[in-house]
Amino acid sequence: MAVKKDVNRLNPFDNDLDPAVVAAIGSPEMSKPGTVYDHIARMRKMTPAQKKKAQRNAARPKVTYDIPDSVTAIIDTLADAFQVPKSQAMAFFFMYGVQVLLDGKINVTWALTGSRSPRFVYQLKIPDQPTRDEIQAFAEKWKKAHGR
Repeated sequence: MAVKKDVNRLNPFDNDLDPAVVAAIGSPEMSKPGTVYDHIARMRKMTPAQKKKAQRNAARPKVTYDIPDSVTAIIDTLADAFQVPKSQAMAFFFMYGVQVLLDGKINVTWALTGSRSPRFVYQLKIPDQPTRDEIQAFAEKWKKAHGR
């Protein structure tokens, strides 16, 4: 599908807007990054392929977890050492841990403690974490061993 660049498209915001609408979403003249009008302007400039990709990315499931900063620092260091995206490093180590659990090689009952939250019976105590220096040393050693 070809994109027609010099076509006058109707602007749904040509008419005077109600003051309540302007107060809620702004006006085209006050278009700032992150506003509805900025989004409309960006969408108009996109090619059909870019619009389709943006829709796929928006539909992709995204989840946020509360992970301690020390754990994210470890993932950041390891992802940098392996030269992979952080999300892939996190997914790899998580799935490896799940596989080890399913294989019966670890038992998590020692880490279960009573929860003060009425929503949960237990909480998991996070195991002792390696120090930042240990992670850095491992990352450097791995990089040297693998020529990275």
